[in-house]
Amino acid sequence: MMGGTGTHSRKAPLGALAVAILGLSIGCSSGATNQDSGKEITAFTFASPACVGKIDETAKTIDVEMPSGTKINALVPTVSHTGISVSPDSGVAHDFSSPSTYTVKAGDGSSQSYIVTVLADELVKNGDFSQGKEDWNHWANASTGATATALFSNGTFRVIETRRGVNNWDWNLSTRSVDVKKGVKYRVSFDASSSIAEEIRVGVYENGTDVNYDGNSYTEWDNHYFTISATTQTYTYAFTMNAGFDDPSAALIFYLGQTRGYIEIDNVSMKVSAL
Repeated sequence: MMGGTGTHSRKAPLGALAVAILGLSIGCSSGATNQDSGKEITAFTFASPACVGKIDETAKTIDVEMPSGTKINALVPTVSHTGISVSPDSGVAHDFSSPSTYTVKAGDGSSQSYIVTVLADELVKNGDFSQGKEDWNHWANASTGATATALFSNGTFRVIETRRGVNNWDWNLSTRSVDVKKGVKYRVSFDASSSIAEEIRVGVYENGTDVNYDGNSYTEWDNHYFTISATTQTYTYAFTMNAGFDDPSAALIFYLGQTRGYIEIDNVSMKVSAL
């Protein structure tokens, strides 16, 4: 016989209650304390103009080639990444007039920064030789027996002359009226090959105007050596105009004296790397 009007409840076993609480705890904490250490930028792109950044994961740098004349002070990048966030945010307009730092934060609290450089201002005219020898000059030092025979055809510059002097400056290819500014960093790039592996020198110099008043109208501002081979490759180097002077009529020159192979050069470019 039951007494009273109350209802009876069965107590849950203590073990079951503990499991339920534990399960609730696990469910609540999932994703909230992510300990993933991933923090890589996997893609850096622009929709307008459509461009894809070249990521160097070792150096933690990203270079983006923009069409010449592109306004780069308010570009909107799309940044794909691992980790939990990137700063500045993806999809937000940013001023790329100088190299910019994008930092990815991982779930474990660590972070990794990348330097993003946007290149847009092309200083070399007819760098792909699509207009033949327009805006280009080639010269040979006759006093050393060099002769200036070359071909500008099919969008490529070719050296076929075998008499190239005894010094690397005895035979050269140059483009002039390259406007370089003091304190500005530039990036030079070109495609090249030679039928035999050999060294060439590339430099930027005064082109007959003594802008630094040192009595020499052909002062070289910078140069770099490259070993080219039978396989066409893209060669690149950067330099900063540290002369303390602007040179609005400088020349970019390829020193090809002393070389012996069949040489091809194409897609010559010189762009502002940092303002």
